Amino acid sequence: MSTPPDDLSRLSSLEEDSVRNALRARFESNHIYTNINSLLVAMNPYQQLTLYGSNMLEAYNTYGQASPGPHVYGVASATYRGLLDARSQSVIISGESGAGKTETAKRFLQFLAYAATQGSGSSNEGLEDRVIATSPLLEAVGNAQTVMNNNSSRYGKYLMLQFDLSGKIMGASIKTYLLEKTRVVRQSKGERNYHVFYLLTQGAASLAGLLRGCGSCYCCFRLLSAASAASAASAASAAHDQPALSCLKLVGSEFSYLAQNEDLQKTDKKAGFALRWSARLFTDSARATLAHANRHLAGSENDIILLWVWTLCAAILKVGNVDLGKEADGEAKVVDPAVVVEIAAMLRIDRTNLTNALTTRRIKAGSEWVTSPVNASTAVNVRDGLAKAMYQRVFSWMVMRINANLANMQLDDGLTRARFFIGILDIFGFEIFDENSLEQASCPASTSLCINFTNEKLQATFNQAVFHAAMEENAEEDVNVEVADMTEIDNQEVIELIEGKPGGILSILNEECVVPKGSDSSFAEKLFAQCSANKRLKKPLKKKDAFQISHFAGQVTYTATGILEKNKDPVSEDLMVILKGSDEPAVRQLFTDSPDEAQLMLDRKKGAKFQGVVAKFQQQLAELLAIVESSVTHFVRCIKPNLIKAPGVWEDEIVSKQLRCSGVMEAVRVIAAGYPDRVPHSEILGRFAALIAADERPSADKEGEKSAASRTLEKLKLEPKEFSTWPAEWKPGAGGSGFAHRCRTLLTLLHSCELCASAG
Repeated sequence: MSTPPDDLSRLSSLEEDSVRNALRARFESNHIYTNINSLLVAMNPYQQLTLYGSNMLEAYNTYGQASPGPHVYGVASATYRGLLDARSQSVIISGESGAGKTETAKRFLQFLAYAATQGSGSSNEGLEDRVIATSPLLEAVGNAQTVMNNNSSRYGKYLMLQFDLSGKIMGASIKTYLLEKTRVVRQSKGERNYHVFYLLTQGAASLAGLLRGCGSCYCCFRLLSAASAASAASAASAAHDQPALSCLKLVGSEFSYLAQNEDLQKTDKKAGFALRWSARLFTDSARATLAHANRHLAGSENDIILLWVWTLCAAILKVGNVDLGKEADGEAKVVDPAVVVEIAAMLRIDRTNLTNALTTRRIKAGSEWVTSPVNASTAVNVRDGLAKAMYQRVFSWMVMRINANLANMQLDDGLTRARFFIGILDIFGFEIFDENSLEQASCPASTSLCINFTNEKLQATFNQAVFHAAMEENAEEDVNVEVADMTEIDNQEVIELIEGKPGGILSILNEECVVPKGSDSSFAEKLFAQCSANKRLKKPLKKKDAFQISHFAGQVTYTATGILEKNKDPVSEDLMVILKGSDEPAVRQLFTDSPDEAQLMLDRKKGAKFQGVVAKFQQQLAELLAIVESSVTHFVRCIKPNLIKAPGVWEDEIVSKQLRCSGVMEAVRVIAAGYPDRVPHSEILGRFAALIAADERPSADKEGEKSAASRTLEKLKLEPKEFSTWPAEWKPGAGGSGFAHRCRTLLTLLHSCELCASAG
């Protein structure tokens, strides 16, 4: 059986089964990349294939009119060529966890780095290498093992590469979206916390090596090095190193934030999990990245901050071990005060104030403050909120440091030489689980309304891009096509349901977070009262305080339980004040300079409008889409062939679900809305013309193949508006879908009758 075409829009049928079977045939012959019009589908092979060598880079960098075939390098080449034509470019890489998004983004970046240095040398002090070296650093603080993927990105990322007019990379920046903070304090069965915590607990030697390579700051090396810490020359430096010394006692199984999966701990011991990650993270290029960043961030002063970033990670693990009582409704109390003493020493804050902030609440009554105890359940939420806020600072600081390292530094007369950009959006794909909520949770049975809404917005952009690409193809081949009916494909009704003002889901949620006595139940009631006219919203019959949305990828039921609390994302103001008052300047800076929760609290004091998770998310999404829409957009959809991460295994149901959820079938529907079937002229004349009487049958010899094919269709009573003739093939319109199949069936029946008559 022959391999299906590189571009599946050329298939004779664009039904879902035909598309999936063609992808399977290509996958089984190790053709993991396939085009569907302007879309690239990338199948995860779960094995190393010889598709990425220097010869392949050169082939896609130098090809003429005919591309070597579908490949992520092909998309990268198209973006780079578009950039050289003075147009900024963006590529959106999406798919489920484990589908290969991160690896695809790396290969895309690999090609751009190669193309930008050919014939002109390095663009900006080895910037290409530094951009690539950011991957292990971001993976350490932003990736974790899930049941779907051993190295899953738990945030969205938009990498913007800035180029000058000659195509040299002048600088780069990274924007991140929706970090999954919940994972820090809670992971489901079979999943892990962020990689960095395992590096701290088991990869201390490698971490010390990294810190040594960052600069001359003595205290950096002593974060995890007992020998160096013991050689401290003075009481002052010894006192300064005391928080770092406690890091030496870290053992993964001792921490509640890491000890939720005993089966994974056993695997760690056998496979040396953390050491493998240490090797990946602490390469020479990674050390060079941080070292280069140090030179642009005031040197040793920021080496000290780096020390405290790692100390914060260690402190987060300690925070998880603060036991606040076993009775959820009982009065909260610190069961083991020694843990709080240790955390206070690490962060250089007052231990009594820390204890009080965890176990009590202060309320202003008139001109006085009243302190009252809280129950254990509330205290646990406060504790976990602190851990999440601390990790957000760690992550944000690392991104800031990387951006400083990649910043545009080449200027002409004080002005940047960068003129255009290529943006790479590595975004979480649409997912449907048994339970869904507002926030992306660490449990695979949960998903995020914010994430799915992001995919709805990107799908709208995707639909338009694919539709326009199909229209451009028609124009290039001089084919007149009526505007297709996009009603069933248009997802504007869903977008309006979610973000509409003032009656959209997100607006109602924000409002309910500030009204007196607002609750999850009242939010659900208002939602159905105000949005009942929207056909995309339904009320589940068997689930209380839940709502169902008909997304482009399918129906998703979201639970409203806890949705207000998740949107508020509360952090104890008392705890933030304590951290901002730390005796360590670096800790004060980390919690003062960041415009996150602490700054929002100050804004609220000044009477600023409440801004929860969804409001911040909407602002970020609007900024992202403005950038993407200002550029020429390309799309890559990553698909995993199975759930067991095994090479050569194909599961039809798993693939079909992803084809629908990733918008691939929507793209096919856009194409099919115009001309869904593609039949060569030769087949029309060689087979379908047999249904016409011989004396009326058009002849290719007399009038040409294209004209004869067109007249054949007319004689078979197909209306002109139902088909169009391309230079090499015939494409029936939406009204003519299935016509070719009916003709083929009729011919088969006639042939069978002829055989029967001959036999008789």
